Amino acid sequence: MLKPSWIFLAAYIVLGTACQQASLGTNVDSTPGVLPTALPDSVDSDTPRLIAYYNANTHPILKDADQQLYTHYILSFLIPDGKGGVTPSGPLRAVLADSKALNRVQAAGKKIMVAVGGGTVTGDDWLTLGNNAESVAESIAKIVEQHNLDGVDLDIEAVPFMKQSEFQPYADAAIALTRALAKRLPGKYLTHAPQPPYLCKPGSSGQSGLKLVEIII
Repeated sequence: MLKPSWIFLAAYIVLGTACQQASLGTNVDSTPGVLPTALPDSVDSDTPRLIAYYNANTHPILKDADQQLYTHYILSFLIPDGKGGVTPSGPLRAVLADSKALNRVQAAGKKIMVAVGGGTVTGDDWLTLGNNAESVAESIAKIVEQHNLDGVDLDIEAVPFMKQSEFQPYADAAIALTRALAKRLPGKYLTHAPQPPYLCKPGSSGQSGLKLVEIII
């Protein structure tokens, strides 16, 4: 039985790993278009995934997470450090320090990822992250490798809800950081947690998409 008391999001899609995504580069651009309607051949679409954001304020840390049906846990959040990189938030720092809890969950076959962003990271912050994608990816990668995590999620929330043409710089920032992470962390999962304007025309029902990011992976 799922226990949602420490989960604030439990619906997500993982379509591939960074190394799989890197092989798709020849089909990537950031111009408006139609989102893919089928997964690439390199992605295993038959394996079910149930993914949850983990509330880092919850204690005990990752209690019973190894016994749940979730296949992936996303820890929150890495935030800009003001020095061209990222740093764990206070609550996340405590979670990452509990290596026994992390190892226990991974030993049960679960994947543990870490999210960059969240509601406190502004649109201007994302533009800065994108403009410094290589150094930011290096900062993220060091944390992932230090704690033996399985991947990275970009949780872009606080971006102005504007016209398509005005949203493009934020999409470009996501693209730049995604590419840098795919290069720096081959074999790791990369995911996006997109809000509506990320994929759709403002005010639309969601049926008309924009191919603004490489792929939701």
